[in-house]
Amino acid sequence: MFDISWFDEGGPVETAQFWLWSISAVVALAMSHRPRDARIRALLRTLGMLAVLAAAREQDLHIWLNPETFGQYGVRYRMDWWLDANVPLGLKAGWLAGFATIGGGLYLVARKAAPLVKEMINARAPAALMLAAAVVSLLIGYVLDDLMRGVFSDWRHALEETAELIGPIFYLWAVITLVVKTDDLIDSGVRHP
Repeated sequence: MFDISWFDEGGPVETAQFWLWSISAVVALAMSHRPRDARIRALLRTLGMLAVLAAAREQDLHIWLNPETFGQYGVRYRMDWWLDANVPLGLKAGWLAGFATIGGGLYLVARKAAPLVKEMINARAPAALMLAAAVVSLLIGYVLDDLMRGVFSDWRHALEETAELIGPIFYLWAVITLVVKTDDLIDSGVRHP
């Protein structure tokens, strides 16, 4: 029989999502030194950093950083917090610097990998197809969670969490494919630099 409690906050499905993102991050970052092609190394680092952010999101890190939990040094992600004159300017500057550092680091690594991703898509490389499947699955989860909230609540929530589980499965599969089949990627039509 179908047990809807598997899909609850902190339930087995959500826990599996966190572990899949975490494993993806560890594999991508730990193995990012192996490929000879600097673009593949950059792509693995990008995927690793994105997986770290996704795992942090699964653990609701953004909520832990709110003022209710993090106290006077907490942050809000809404524009009214950033424009509020009662919030110290130094606090806003500190959070902005932290977010800019994370975003800038991700941008610099991703920029190096971007041409490779385009070539992988054109060559229909398996890792690119798996990443595309991961993105589609996560988008379905987003639509079910944020745009269809309140519609068929139990089943919608189960479908949302399932989509958000399938996404990191494909993501991990793509990371492992990049690590294991680097030479096949080059042979599939992706130009070697």
